[in-house]
Amino acid sequence: MVSTDMKKRNKKGFTLLEVMLALSIISISLVVIINSFSQAIAVKSAVSNYTKAMFLSQKKLFEININNLSTVEKQGKFIQPFEQFNWQINSDSTNFSELAKVDLTIEWNQQGKSKNIQVSAIMEK
Repeated sequence: MVSTDMKKRNKKGFTLLEVMLALSIISISLVVIINSFSQAIAVKSAVSNYTKAMFLSQKKLFEININNLSTVEKQGKFIQPFEQFNWQINSDSTNFSELAKVDLTIEWNQQGKSKNIQVSAIMEK
């Protein structure tokens, strides 16, 4: 009679092995989720910097277009809040005497690595 009461009582709860297995599954899942969030934050930062660099390249090309290409500085740094971005201009002549090919490079450091974008345009001299 005692043995049937023990069997009924043991079936109501979880064993220690079941609890440990459930906790290990939850722990592994949390590690994966936290890692995914940290990677998403890093990707967001990278995309943000590329977007800023594209905006700054458009701004610089517009500035070159407004001013004469020969009077524009060939390299420099953007002002705040974009002081982490540097720019450099190279220009080559084309088959047309009044036009020049302008290569603009925007550089910045991201997580200790140098990143850049390059934009080319044909502009009046």
